[in-house]
Amino acid sequence: MYGYKRQVNLPYDKAIARVREELGKEGFGVLTEIDVKATLKKKLNVDYEDYIILGACNPPFTYQALQVIKDVGLMMPCKSSSL
Repeated sequence: MYGYKRQVNLPYDKAIARVREELGKEGFGVLTEIDVKATLKKKLNVDYEDYIILGACNPPFTYQALQVIKDVGLMMPCKSSSL
């Protein structure tokens, strides 16, 4: 598995809003948003299912992780200008 998955009984737009809300409750902010469906349509004229990537960041967790492995920052949406 590459991530955390949870199936919810909500329409897509409401599910995304709920994820944002829950992330905020845990101290995360969404710094980036990639609409994969729209990007694939625009760049490759490919139809794809609803798919969004939210780059969420929690600065205290980011700092803690960087203290352990500095290069972990390569996999995070948090960049020094975003903190």
